Amino acid sequence: MNKKKALMKQKIIIKSVVTPQYKVEKVKEMEKSVASCEKGVTQITDHLKKMGGENRKRLEEECKKIAAQGFVMKQQITKLKNMKDGDHFVENVVEGFTTIQRGDDIRQLMANCSVIVKDNIVQDILESK
Repeated sequence: MNKKKALMKQKIIIKSVVTPQYKVEKVKEMEKSVASCEKGVTQITDHLKKMGGENRKRLEEECKKIAAQGFVMKQQITKLKNMKDGDHFVENVVEGFTTIQRGDDIRQLMANCSVIVKDNIVQDILESK
């Protein structure tokens, strides 16, 4: 029997278990990111007042992108503040690889995988079904 194998990309969702300490630290981290976004928007806006031409359009787009990032981060802060201890907060989505071979259920392999983390220690790995 042929035992050919291949690697396939798979999305991996990193989720942190919400604890009181995690909530305080993560909110503080995200608030710094929001402040950085707001500062960037202010700097670009000030710079735009002094310039024109092609670069202006590029900077306007960059300004919109940074403002949108800040808006999303504010929504995430609100969501986290309303979460209860033990809930799972999505930290990040990364790509990894999984091995596939003949006979595998491709739908199962293409499903996302979740890694549950508490205090930076992996607690569980959940395969979506």
